[in-house]
Order: sequence, then C-alpha cells, then structure tokens
Amino acid sequence: MNLLSTAFAFIFIAIVALASFWLKEEVINEYKNFTISKNSGPSFFLKDFDSTKTDEDGNLQSSLQAEYMKHFKEEDKTSLFKPFYTKYKNKKNIRLFIVM
Repeated sequence: MNLLSTAFAFIFIAIVALASFWLKEEVINEYKNFTISKNSGPSFFLKDFDSTKTDEDGNLQSSLQAEYMKHFKEEDKTSLFKPFYTKYKNKKNIRLFIVM
C-alpha cells in the first residue's frame, strides 16, 4: 500500500505540473493577443491641429492644419480629420484641401 500511495502522489504531482505549464502558456498567449489587437484606441489626440514648417531664415515653407488629429503608437500611424495643407512659395500661398 505504501508503494501505491507514493506512485499515486507522483502521478498527481506530474498532472498538476503539466496543467500549470499549459495554463501559464495560455495566459501568456492571451495577454499577447490582448495587447496587440485590443488596444486600438489612440495614444493621443489633438483638436485644432496646426503645424508650420520654416526654412533656415524663418520664412514659411508650408503649414498643415486639421480639425482633429489622432496618433496610434502601436501601428505608428497618424490620422487627420479635414486636413488643410498650405504651401508657401515666393511669399505667395497655395492652399490645398485634402479630401480623405
């Protein structure tokens, strides 16, 4: 009976160890899938976005405005809502409305 009890204990410990290993792997895989696919919200956003670019002398080269901008860090992607691009050349501006 002593040998049977010892064998049962070892089999039980082996089953618990295998179940623990499997459960750990499942939790790690679920966490990876959750952080990659479920985190779809923007990292940050801006309202009334306005960016200007100048040359070395401080003269305007271009500007970009939008009603709303949002950036997604995980995808390294930025989206603009109703963007407006203005190109300045020889102190004259050419405005472009970008439709998306």
